[in-house]
Amino acid sequence: MIFAIPLCISVFLLNQIPPPTPEDESLRVKRVQMDAKARWHSFSLFAFGLILLIINYTLITAYRDLQSNFASNIWLALGYG
Repeated sequence: MIFAIPLCISVFLLNQIPPPTPEDESLRVKRVQMDAKARWHSFSLFAFGLILLIINYTLITAYRDLQSNFASNIWLALGYG
């Protein structure tokens, strides 16, 4: 409920923004929807970094999960009661 009030205010303020003028539209590039070929090209461009991020995130998550699940066993094995 604490978040609901700022959310309602923000949505109200966003609705008060005027639509873009023709000058605004001329200064920007119109976005077009990507087809399958463009999506594949975009993925292949960043595939190495994305795969490294996913593997890294998965390993860190697995490590944190194992550490939290077996923390008491680890402390007992180290001699702390």
